[in-house]
This record gives sequence, structure tokens and C-alpha cells, in this order.
Amino acid sequence: MSDTILHVRIARLMRRWADRIDREHAPRATGYSFTFEPRRGVVFNDAGRGCPVWYLSDDDYAKAHAEAVNPP
Repeated sequence: MSDTILHVRIARLMRRWADRIDREHAPRATGYSFTFEPRRGVVFNDAGRGCPVWYLSDDDYAKAHAEAVNPP
């Protein structure tokens, strides 16, 4: 097994442990990702391309909706 694969497995295991220890403050994935597109800037998508978008707590999630230009 290569070092990279071993590091990935250890990182995933540590992430799961961290989520169990402190679930309230664990980062959460939104299901969306973003890319930097020429002449368009940051583009959000749900196709899985680019970098995933995460938030840190339920307070951050609520803040994102409260401060939105067009709240749901």
C-alpha cells in the first residue's frame, strides 16, 4: 500500500472520530461545489466539479440564510 493511500485512510478515520467526539462543531458538506471560471468568477454547481462547499456549525448555516440577499 502506498503512503498516499495510507494517509487518505488515516485522514478519513480521524475525520469520523472527530465528528463523533464533537458533532456540534464538525464541518458539514453542503452538497454544492464551486469553480473559478474565466470572465464569470466563482460559479457554484451541484455536479461535483471543483471544490466542495462546507460550513462549520448550525449557527453558520442559519447566518448564511439570514444574511442572504434573497432569503428562502
